[in-house]
Amino acid sequence: MAFTRFPVVPVGSTLERNAVWILPLTGDRKPFPLIHSEFGNLLPTFSPDCKWVAYVSIETGQREVYVTHFPDATRRYRVSTQGGTLPRWRGDGRELFYAVRNSILAVSVDEKPDLISLGTPHTIISAASYGAAAPVNYYDVTANGQRFLMMEANSPKGIVPLTLVTNWDAELKKR
Repeated sequence: MAFTRFPVVPVGSTLERNAVWILPLTGDRKPFPLIHSEFGNLLPTFSPDCKWVAYVSIETGQREVYVTHFPDATRRYRVSTQGGTLPRWRGDGRELFYAVRNSILAVSVDEKPDLISLGTPHTIISAASYGAAAPVNYYDVTANGQRFLMMEANSPKGIVPLTLVTNWDAELKKR
C-alpha cells in the first residue's frame, strides 16, 4: 500500500470487512467504503498518482485483480483473466503487476482523463525459471519495473545462516 493522504483501513462486521475502506487524513476524517460488496475485497494499492486503486476480489469464486477509479469508484476494470493477487504498480503507473500461482504477470496501463485502458496480461517471471516450484507469495517491484524482490519458499538448502553486521559504518570509516 502506498502512503498517501488516504490510508486504507479495516473495520467492523463481516460485510464491512468485505469493503475497502478509506480514511481521509484531512477534513472530517470520517472513514468511507470505496469498494463495497458481499464478496471479499482485499490487498488494495493506490496508483502512484492516487487516481486508481488496484485490489483483489473473490466475486468470481477465485481471486482476481481489479482496478477502480479513486475517489468515486464508479468505473471498475478487471485486470486478471485467470486468477490473480498481490497487485503492484510500476512507479510511473503505466504498468500493473500481479501474481498468479508461480508467476508474475504484467499489464500495460494507458490512462486517459477518468478512464483507463489495460493491455493483455503477459507472464514476465515464472517461478520455475529461477528455480522455485512454490507459488509466488510475496514480492515487490522497483519503481522502474525492471527488478523484482521475491521470497523463495522452502529453500532446498535447509537452514541458511543470517549474518547481522551492526555498526558497519564505523567499520567502513576505519578502512
